[in-house]
Amino acid sequence: MANRYQKLLLENYPEIDLLPFDAGDEAAVEAAVADRATKDTLFEFLWKELADHNGDSPDDVLKTLDQAMRDIFVIRRAVQSAPDEVPAGPRA
Repeated sequence: MANRYQKLLLENYPEIDLLPFDAGDEAAVEAAVADRATKDTLFEFLWKELADHNGDSPDDVLKTLDQAMRDIFVIRRAVQSAPDEVPAGPRA
């Protein structure tokens, strides 16, 4: 059964109706995530991360989400500042 944070994800995730499950069927959502059948790795990541916060305070959940967002922004900056063509790695 989904916890309250996973339910918020189901209620607020953009375009959840495009995912291959009925968002009202928590067992189907859990099965789709477990089978990696959602075709949406961000949704799967959030579902799993929020599952770890069953009973936690909103502040604890926000810390986790904030850390994930910081990590994404670090990679975004790296991609943004990378040259158009990435040179091939060292040759053996």
